[in-house]
Formats: sequence, C-alpha cells, structure tokens
Amino acid sequence: MIGQDKREALKRRMVSLGIREDELIERFIRGTGHGGQKINKTSSCVYLHHPPSGI
Repeated sequence: MIGQDKREALKRRMVSLGIREDELIERFIRGTGHGGQKINKTSSCVYLHHPPSGI
C-alpha cells in the first residue's frame, strides 16, 4: 500500500500530464527469472499501458 500523501501527489501529477485513471490499462503478471516455484505462482510484475499516448 502507498500512503495518502503519495496517492495525492500521483493524482496531481496525472492531472498535470492530462492522464485520466480510466484511460490506463493495468495488469499484474508473473515476472521472469530465477525463483523456482515461487516465481511461477506470484504475480510480481505490473504492466501499465496508456492507449491514447501509446505509452
């Protein structure tokens, strides 16, 4: 979890960049690399995409 201060700062930054939260695609996926069974069961990587900007 992130603190309320960081959450508010992120909201302000998104507004200044013209990014709305409903425009973001967020997926949690499994990372790659060593780790055995743990890495195969834990979604520890975040995929974040903003289609309007292509980023």
